[in-house]
Amino acid sequence: MEWGAKSCPAAVLHYRKGQRHGAAVHYAAWGKEQEGAYAHDLRVGRWVNYHSDGSLDICHYKAGRLHGEFMTYGPDGREQNRLFYQNDKPLTGTRTEYYADGKTRQKISYAAGRRQKWSKSWYSLRAV
Repeated sequence: MEWGAKSCPAAVLHYRKGQRHGAAVHYAAWGKEQEGAYAHDLRVGRWVNYHSDGSLDICHYKAGRLHGEFMTYGPDGREQNRLFYQNDKPLTGTRTEYYADGKTRQKISYAAGRRQKWSKSWYSLRAV
């Protein structure tokens, strides 16, 4: 366990041979910030990142690199963003971002890990 200010835990980690290995939970002043797992000091599997506004990200790692689906959810639990990664780079495909009401905000095309020239955006006509 690593300790932060005011004797509150900053992280609960497991170690094997001096390296992080196993379940991990990281804390911020407002509560749980991240949870996932390490293998040989590298992030692996499913990680959840909690934000102070109630939103969260769910992502997947393989050998310390983003690998698989990455999703962002707003404070209301609605999906805001979805993209697939391979070796820390966006895969060929489309990244979709959403407004808080669940309607599509933007679609961005990726090929071989690079953003393509085209994207499609939808604008909300609600009053600010």
